[in-house]
Amino acid sequence: MPKAAIFLPAAQRDVAEIHDYYESHGEGLGGDFLLRVEAAVAHAAEWPESCPIVMDVFRRILTRRFPYALFYEIAGASIWVHAVFHCARNPRTVRERLQ
Repeated sequence: MPKAAIFLPAAQRDVAEIHDYYESHGEGLGGDFLLRVEAAVAHAAEWPESCPIVMDVFRRILTRRFPYALFYEIAGASIWVHAVFHCARNPRTVRERLQ
């Protein structure tokens, strides 16, 4: 049974900012980004343990087409998305945010 996906406020802001960035660079591009995020979250909710643990309890799933990673943890019947980062960002930034 799939788990519920919950985006923490910081992750919601990440998605909104990235959406706005892509939408400003091409009509519909932001919407396509959202579809890729939804697909990644659906996969993580369906098979939460299929993605690698990258730090402590946090797992990472990559989006298709866009160079972003969603960092989540499994908690009971849910997955909690903590952050969405560009894959080229400094890993230290990711670690600081997830601590």
